[in-house]
Amino acid sequence: MGYGFGVWYLVRNKYIDNFIRTNNQTSHIAHITVMCHMDKKEAIKLYDYLKYQIYKEELFIPITNLKLFNGSYTDKEKDIAYGIEFSAKKWYLLKEDIINKFKGCFPITPHLSLIYRKNKNKIELVDETLLENVNYLLCDLVVADITSDNPWEWKIL
Repeated sequence: MGYGFGVWYLVRNKYIDNFIRTNNQTSHIAHITVMCHMDKKEAIKLYDYLKYQIYKEELFIPITNLKLFNGSYTDKEKDIAYGIEFSAKKWYLLKEDIINKFKGCFPITPHLSLIYRKNKNKIELVDETLLENVNYLLCDLVVADITSDNPWEWKIL
């Protein structure tokens, strides 16, 4: 079942893409989840709301508090992920704005998952120096089909 449909900020960064290719058996799309566990119609409504009424299609996030995490994705999930948590000034305002207007799951913290594993014991040490040049994220707002249990099968609509 995966995560249903969702709204992402699609990350455009060659260092992130390289890290994902290097550290996963099969690559996935670099993204920051705004909301997941939605039906397709609700995800499109949220996308339109964010794009036309509140925010914009493109987002620039300075990485001021880079912190690697290893844990669960949302409070409902038990996925094993490894990635970046970061400071985003508008994140909690965004949460307050959309959580009561749209049906879905909002991530615990703003983050970018870099590695997915099925088994907690399978996350090995990684070369974090590949991330040394990541000091900002440039992102595009998209609707995503994340219905597969396999991150490498997720698609942008």
